[in-house]
Amino acid sequence: EADQRETGIDIDSMNGHAAEERENVLNSQLLPQWEAIGDSLLLDEWIKFAGHVKDVGQGYHAEFLVQYGEHIIENVENLNILELKKTIKRFRDIVSAVNKRSDR
Repeated sequence: EADQRETGIDIDSMNGHAAEERENVLNSQLLPQWEAIGDSLLLDEWIKFAGHVKDVGQGYHAEFLVQYGEHIIENVENLNILELKKTIKRFRDIVSAVNKRSDR
């Protein structure tokens, strides 16, 4: 519950046989991509990142990742830069929450 309050995601949806694979993809692919984009406002790069996040979410049945990716895309399309920055910053918390959940 604390994890969900902190990140706004339902970490319990990470249960299942693919949880370890999802964690690996988050840490080895998505996190480096997120770090490479950094604090930039290259909107095309954030759209690509969001698409990748959604694809991973759909591939691993992690609805919270799909929603996160959609939220980024929505912010870019609406040029809601303030909310985009907040959403972008949440990604490290999401990865940390997933990693913490997997350590249980």
